[in-house]
Amino acid sequence: MGKVKIFILPILISVFLLPIGISYAQEDITIPEEEVLYDIVGEEQPILYDTGAEDPILYEDTSYDYDPSIAESEIIPDIPFSIDGPGGMTTSFLAFLAAYSIFVLVFGLGGYIFSSIALYKIGKDMGYDRPWFAWVPILSTVMTFQLGDQNPMLILLLLIPGIGGLVVAVLGIIALMNIAKKRGYDKNLGLIVLIPLASFVLLYLLAWKPKTTEAIAPSQISTPVEQPPVQ
Repeated sequence: MGKVKIFILPILISVFLLPIGISYAQEDITIPEEEVLYDIVGEEQPILYDTGAEDPILYEDTSYDYDPSIAESEIIPDIPFSIDGPGGMTTSFLAFLAAYSIFVLVFGLGGYIFSSIALYKIGKDMGYDRPWFAWVPILSTVMTFQLGDQNPMLILLLLIPGIGGLVVAVLGIIALMNIAKKRGYDKNLGLIVLIPLASFVLLYLLAWKPKTTEAIAPSQISTPVEQPPVQ
């Protein structure tokens, strides 16, 4: 019996202490805030070491390639901001555009004046009774058609989009070919208007260097005047 009591006593002690151990293991263990190394919920935080001093020392993880000694200006070049863009490119483009616009305006105005003077002289030499038509854009085309034996009413073809302008341009070339023939030149000379800027040469030759002067019939260019009835 003495040996049985020796074995029963430890068993009873174990049974008695087992619930106490389980209840103690289930208790929440509160970890002091200063001992938390990482925030497992949010982003990785710097490691906090308690060195026993009043203020803990923070040590950051420097495993990634970052050198705090490099200045920010060395990483990102200091590029001055300008509304003109890099190197003032926008300013240069605007200056070029302005110069080009002035050139086109001056050249266009000069070409208009020269063409009007030349056509005025051609019409006057050929007996056209309204040479001032040369100064009015639409009427100058009517004048060219009449001098070149073309029906001026065909200018209304301009009202037809696309092909109308092409037809009027072809008729204008034919009119200039007829005018060149009347001024003593070969008829094909009028084709040089197809070459850029060559139209000014043609107008100069027809106005100031004619080989012959052929006046056109007044009935082709003048508005018929009604004759009073014979009594």
